[in-house]
Amino acid sequence: MTLNASALTNAIVSHAAASGYFDRVNTHEPKNGPGSGLSCAIWFARVAGAQSSGLNSTSALVVFNVQIRQNMLAEPQD
Repeated sequence: MTLNASALTNAIVSHAAASGYFDRVNTHEPKNGPGSGLSCAIWFARVAGAQSSGLNSTSALVVFNVQIRQNMLAEPQD
């Protein structure tokens, strides 16, 4: 089995968008500030090998970066 980072990224982005919590869901770190609501940025970071359990299988750690942003002037501040 091969790792398809695009398919995993698309699935995570689709899930975040379907949640209804975010005004925007990007697949890259945005270069502009968020709008009036919450925005989310998701992108693939890396794959690392995990320790083997001795079974006839391979494990891997797949890491994604996720940033949730909000306008700093939004109220309430917390």
